[in-house]
Amino acid sequence: MQYALRLVDRLHSGMHHDFCPWANNYVYWLKRPIGWLILGLVASSLLGMTVSPKALFGTAAIAALVAIGALWPMIAMCGIRGKIGWDSHRCEEGHDVGIELKIVNRWAWPVWGLVVETDHQVASRPEAPGVPIALSRVAPMATSEFSWVCRPTSRGVFPTEKVRLTTSFPFGLWSFGRDIEVAKPMIVWPSTTKLTDLPEQRGKAFSAVGAMSPMSGHEGDWFGVRPYREGDSLRQIHWAQSARRDSLIVCERQQCTRQHGVLWLDDFANESCDDGEQSEFLIRMFASLAKHFASHSWSLQVWLGGSPNWLHPGQSQLQAFLDRLAAYRWSGQTESSALSKGPMGSANRFDSDAMRLPGSPDGGWFLGVTTVSRYASLNKESVDPKGDRQWALLQTKSVLPTDDRTPIHCNSDRLLIVEDGEGFSTQLRSEWQQFTQRAQKKLGVA
Repeated sequence: MQYALRLVDRLHSGMHHDFCPWANNYVYWLKRPIGWLILGLVASSLLGMTVSPKALFGTAAIAALVAIGALWPMIAMCGIRGKIGWDSHRCEEGHDVGIELKIVNRWAWPVWGLVVETDHQVASRPEAPGVPIALSRVAPMATSEFSWVCRPTSRGVFPTEKVRLTTSFPFGLWSFGRDIEVAKPMIVWPSTTKLTDLPEQRGKAFSAVGAMSPMSGHEGDWFGVRPYREGDSLRQIHWAQSARRDSLIVCERQQCTRQHGVLWLDDFANESCDDGEQSEFLIRMFASLAKHFASHSWSLQVWLGGSPNWLHPGQSQLQAFLDRLAAYRWSGQTESSALSKGPMGSANRFDSDAMRLPGSPDGGWFLGVTTVSRYASLNKESVDPKGDRQWALLQTKSVLPTDDRTPIHCNSDRLLIVEDGEGFSTQLRSEWQQFTQRAQKKLGVA
């Protein structure tokens, strides 16, 4: 039985083996139906000229078939105009967005077999993300509207290529297309994780964030009580009032006018990732942290692409930041960096010039986002000699050789380490909560 299976496998591999790869450029045109029709046209012409003139009737029939199959799509598309748009021009990865397609047919006859050719990320159904949208029929002398739902799975500004309507009706011999208008680009933000808790400031709060305000916060004197909200520290609970009202009551403190911090993304962190999907987890972590701080009225100096930009509280500021992050491209993916990677794809080098760490404001936070291997190289090169910065690190699940593994022992209370994979969001939320609790415990926050 095993001998028979091996024989079948050998026969299958032999039948699918390309014995003449050099001839592919000359015979690949035969994979299309029009290639066989042209071959039949030539054969029937030779038969009509050398054997019998009756074969020329077949030549005429094949020529008419080729002419109709090649010219009809072009004629049909000359009367077609289209416009495509999305019901929401911004969304996160994995969220459903509605698509609206309007097609104007100026001909007095219907057009069949239209296909929408563009990025499948933003123009395909969620149940078939790699299958283009096909339209069976467009009514004559009318404007037809089509709508469906797509689910983008990666960040970016779409469409990245021209949107075209094509048809190969009636015989599928030749395709002809026309560009259609795009109402507005579709911006897909990286998916974010909703975090809880906030870190406490170190040092002189007034020099870092300014004067106190009567709004509730985590700084200054006690000035009132309020009901417990998710994320509040248990140390702030007023137990006497809680027992009296039979519900948790929290003591409120003053809030600084604005808290500052630095959020920095390592632009060369993708060199230590095996593929693009792992580097996308870094972007999602970076976006989640920035969104979390901005939603709590922090002013962040965001370092992205090697240049700083201020992210102040406000929906418009956050939207502009996420738009920029959606279009962000890693600056470290070069041919020289790819050649310097090890056998498992991890970067074995560290360029200290590529990781210039900005200074943090007095009493403010510095939170850097990179990979574990890059952080280990940073400590090895003593780029961060003081070691007083906080880090959010991504641990890839790739199995590296024993020599390439660099354990991290120093300043573990300042590290937030998350593995990539399906449970990334849950793990990031849990690790962030533990990270802020460790910081508060070290600072002795009551």
